[in-house]
Amino acid sequence: MAEEKSEIDLSDILYTFTQKSVADFPELSGKFAIYVAATNALYGSLTSKEEQQQLREYLSTQAQTAQTSRSREMDGYSLMIFKDNGRRSHTFSTTPYAQEVTSILEHELGHLVAPGGLNSPLAECIAEIFSIIRQQQQNPTNRETLEQVAVSRASSARQLVTGDASHFYLPVLQEMERFAISYDLTQMPMPPVYAANFAYRLSYWNAVPDDALQQLKKEYASAKTPLQELDVMDFAIDNKPVMQKIAQECAKIMFDAAGENADLVFNTGKAFLEPFLDKRNDILLTWDDADLAAFDNAFWNDVREKIKERPVQAESTPERTLRQQARDIMIFGLFDKDPDEKIDPAAYESKENLAYLRRAMDAYVSISMAAGPDTDQEEVIARSCQIAEQSLATGPRRTTPPAQRM
Repeated sequence: MAEEKSEIDLSDILYTFTQKSVADFPELSGKFAIYVAATNALYGSLTSKEEQQQLREYLSTQAQTAQTSRSREMDGYSLMIFKDNGRRSHTFSTTPYAQEVTSILEHELGHLVAPGGLNSPLAECIAEIFSIIRQQQQNPTNRETLEQVAVSRASSARQLVTGDASHFYLPVLQEMERFAISYDLTQMPMPPVYAANFAYRLSYWNAVPDDALQQLKKEYASAKTPLQELDVMDFAIDNKPVMQKIAQECAKIMFDAAGENADLVFNTGKAFLEPFLDKRNDILLTWDDADLAAFDNAFWNDVREKIKERPVQAESTPERTLRQQARDIMIFGLFDKDPDEKIDPAAYESKENLAYLRRAMDAYVSISMAAGPDTDQEEVIARSCQIAEQSLATGPRRTTPPAQRM
């Protein structure tokens, strides 16, 4: 039985979290504060009572219009509003509630410390991946990581299907899951800045482009029609009849999709439906077995079969495997000048740097195919960087040997 919200010591969690955050990211020292809307309490690393009072008054005003927790920067301060609505958004119902709180806090911290965490189209995605990585680094198994991915995946798809694309990061979550399974990240220590960089890279290279995202919203536009039946303050997920109608429309859309966006449409619908079809009331929270029995009929059994029949991925080839390997190496930062230096998004996304990274990946594949499987990977990475640098004089130049991350 998981602990309830009322059983946790929020003060202790917040105090410990602020201390660790400042230790991990020294730039927060003296300028970091978390405001708890429910108690008007302020935690952080502020040095004067005058500062504390001014920020408490400011954040109290901001909290009045915030529906959930928020992060922002103001006059050099890194500020967080913690507003707990009592609903889980990161963990299963069976998980200790303290972990839910920590996951939310890590997400908001990601906005403040990760590259692109604020004022970026990828900000929500980066913050969520940062939270998942930080949770994994603090827990001994992959279970917590895969749990948070499962909850976030369902939430991301549900929000998109019901009309909100601002928190849609399904492909990035799928890649995070693959990394967690393919590489034992629990045995791969990630220093705080490296974890922030990893969250940025994974998000940048896997997020859905804006034009495709807008098209995806159009594909699912008809699914949100039943939402008109809701009262303004209702949570859609709690209204079973409305969600059943949305699910039925979602199933039609995902199988009818055609064109270059078809796989994305299908995967979004699948992620939306899976908690209902698999009877995951640990994710759906307010749904019990009796509610989920609505998905036990001929229509939904046919949907389950169609999902099973869909090919999962393209057939693997040696070259495709190497290209995936090269891409993973790039995500780990091993083609970067210094994987442990905090990324400047403007520099990273520059035309010159992107050309360098693509050339390094191509070189890695070419060298690996010619050399065979017994070639030392660190040597292949170093040679790939050299080739990329030589062919693109403006590419970043490695000053340190490849870090042992994989």
